[in-house]
Order: sequence, then C-alpha cells, then structure tokens
Amino acid sequence: MATALSTSDRKALKQLEATIENGLHSFVDVGNALAEIRESKLYIEGHKTFDIYCKKRWQLGRARAYQLIDSAQVVDNLSTIVDITPPRNEAQARILADLPNEQAQATVWTRAVETAPRDKDDKPKITAAHVRATAEEL
Repeated sequence: MATALSTSDRKALKQLEATIENGLHSFVDVGNALAEIRESKLYIEGHKTFDIYCKKRWQLGRARAYQLIDSAQVVDNLSTIVDITPPRNEAQARILADLPNEQAQATVWTRAVETAPRDKDDKPKITAAHVRATAEEL
C-alpha cells in the first residue's frame, strides 16, 4: 500500500506541486519541480510510481514528464557552462537534451546563438529548427 510522508515531506510536496500548477508558464521551474518530486520520492503517498503520479496528478505521460525534466536540466547545465543566455523555450532545450553530454550541449547552443539570424536590434532569433540544424551540422 502507499507509504505515508512526513510532515516536512508533505509540505515540500505541496510547495513543489504549487510550482508545477502555477509554473506551467516556465518549463524550467516545472521540470525542476518534477525532478525533485521524483528524486525525493515525494509521490509515494497515494501513488505507486512516479509515472502514475504524473499521469493522475498532472495528466502528463511518462515521456512528457521526462522531456520537461531533461529540458530543465539542459538550461541548468548551460547556465553554469556558457556565458550566454540559455534556451528560452522548451523546444530549443529539448533538442539539446538529446545530445550526449553537457559539452556537446554547450557547443551546439553557442554555435546556434552565433549563427542565428538577427532581428532589427541585432539580437539572435533562435528557433528550435535552427538549433536542430546546428546540432546536425556539428
């Protein structure tokens, strides 16, 4: 049967779930909250597995939950490696998540930013398609 959570774990779960509920605006916040729920096993009260928790609580399939977790991890990785703005949307980050390691992610992202078309203010207009093409090129 389900294992009971401690009061502090229940509080942590509630805060993390609020992040997901309110944070569907930010894939990084959502991915990080899902990762912590999974890693800390905060789903165990009422759900046998993390996959069941995601499906019942958030209507997220296993693949989608892990996409969010992986994309958030990419942004976290790049924010510590590269001196440029990390991906701004999940589609960009998801492509980088498929690369073999953090160095490959940094290399592809840096190149994508450098080679992206520019807007009128000379800022890069980076699309997921451009990131994918850069990854395939490298």
